[in-house]
Amino acid sequence: MQEPNYFGILAVPTIIEIEGYRVMVFTRDEHPPAHVHVWKDGCIMKIVLHKDAVEYHSYEGVKPKPQQQRRAEEIVSEYLDLCRQTWEHYHE
Repeated sequence: MQEPNYFGILAVPTIIEIEGYRVMVFTRDEHPPAHVHVWKDGCIMKIVLHKDAVEYHSYEGVKPKPQQQRRAEEIVSEYLDLCRQTWEHYHE
């Protein structure tokens, strides 16, 4: 995990950076369910972390292309354990 970057006023640790996708945990975004935010090309997608799966939830900014949404889910799914551990580190 990288050192937190500052996204606005929030400390935002980047968990994964791959293929231009940046998977982050907003440290002051303390509401359940467990989730990460994935940045790609001006879009921030919220991906919910279930026990054994992930689920696209919403976006901010530019609407993601369907292939970007699918790839974001694939990346988070591939690193699900790391994403959950990082979310729990900051929120439990």
